[in-house]
Amino acid sequence: MERHEAEAIYAAGREAVVEVLLGMDRQIQTLTERVERLERELAKNSKNSSRPPSSDSSSVKKRGKPARPKLGDRPCAVVKWVDGTVLDTVWQVS
Repeated sequence: MERHEAEAIYAAGREAVVEVLLGMDRQIQTLTERVERLERELAKNSKNSSRPPSSDSSSVKKRGKPARPKLGDRPCAVVKWVDGTVLDTVWQVS
């Protein structure tokens, strides 16, 4: 609302001012309820509601242990023997 609009309402008399104030109060109440509802909705995630984990934002997702490599992806030592003597140790990935 601009100042000249507020002054026009004031000039219209007491009843006009009261009506505008009551209307503004209703609007404030409606918006306050909406903000509270939206904040409650934002606070929900898969841990405190029936929402699936895929709906969680990345900051809410479970931080578990990092996945271990598959058994075939782990490096292993291969020792080459010649007549009971160790020739070399070679690291390979299966």
